[in-house]
Amino acid sequence: MNKAQKTSLNRRRFQQTDSRGFGLLAVVFSMLALSAMGLGVTSMISSGAATSTADAEGQKAFFVAEGGLSHTLTKEFMTDMNYSNNTSATGAPYGGTPITLGDGQFWVQYSNQTETTADVTITAKVGNSVRVLKQSVSMAIPVTYPVYSSGNMAFNGTMPPGQDLDGALYGDVAAGGTITFGNHFIYSGTAHPNLPMSLPVVNTARLATEITTTTYNGNLTVPSGYFNQKVHVTGNVTIQTGAVIDGHIIADGDIAINGTVSTTGTLAAVGNITGVLAANSSLVAQAGPNQEVLPVLQAGGNLSLSDVGMGTVITGIIITGGNTTLSSNLPSPQRWNTSVNYTGGILSRGNITVNNERGFIVVNGDSQLMTSFAQGGNLKLGKWQEN
Repeated sequence: MNKAQKTSLNRRRFQQTDSRGFGLLAVVFSMLALSAMGLGVTSMISSGAATSTADAEGQKAFFVAEGGLSHTLTKEFMTDMNYSNNTSATGAPYGGTPITLGDGQFWVQYSNQTETTADVTITAKVGNSVRVLKQSVSMAIPVTYPVYSSGNMAFNGTMPPGQDLDGALYGDVAAGGTITFGNHFIYSGTAHPNLPMSLPVVNTARLATEITTTTYNGNLTVPSGYFNQKVHVTGNVTIQTGAVIDGHIIADGDIAINGTVSTTGTLAAVGNITGVLAANSSLVAQAGPNQEVLPVLQAGGNLSLSDVGMGTVITGIIITGGNTTLSSNLPSPQRWNTSVNYTGGILSRGNITVNNERGFIVVNGDSQLMTSFAQGGNLKLGKWQEN
């Protein structure tokens, strides 16, 4: 074999060896790629299974929390007349003695407790999943009478010359004390004197939490013109004549109303509400964010409104922690015309006085409105949230 033939043979051997080497590398890389794909698929399946399990446990935990909330509200609050002394049967999560429900457990916690309000927090756990629900509750007004006073109730007036009546009341009334009517005060309904009832504490701060969207620090003067806010005021409020309010004003102090005003919403004060209403004033309640019945006027202290002009309309429920006084004092020559037409309900922890000195006040008790206000037995549900 000559030199050229030897060189050609070596080249063929090298090419065969080189080809076999590349083939082996291709097989190795293919196996590595398949292994990587296999590991990826296995990881995806494992991760998907874990996610599916977590989702299922999370959903179960939510149902356990809902069931725990329903159980707690029914057992601890539905017929309770004092929420301030309620204590948790489970303790705080995740110790104490949790209640087992389905595949999980739940714990009960109470906060912001008063005699008539509380916040209930349910923490539920299924596997590694935790869901937390919080529900605000308040005690419904436990009366069905459209007009009720924990103290005494009096309807008086001065009979106008040439007329037989000085005021009118329509609907059933009840009082923890006495009920008296002037000789010329027309009354249609049934009176229930000396009927003591336990009215819930007037919690105006609760309204600030549930129905306002902004906060005004200090004292607020609402001037003449349009006012469209749902505001919590940390001080006192003065509403000037010509104000047209579409919203809610909740004050930590007092509220004073002067002149002809028009409101659609709730005026509520931790302190007193006083006012001298001019002709054609209008105070009308509107429904709350959950279509619940809200008061038109609510005072933690006393409420005293005097009307000095004809045609005032007040529609809704008045709630006071003290005394409630509605009076009329029209000037001549209007002095014996209708000054106030009130339709709704009055609930007062003090005395209720309707006095027609000069003028004519009509009070129409709305029993259906009161029933709607106290719907749900003795329990009213407020703000709900999932933490």
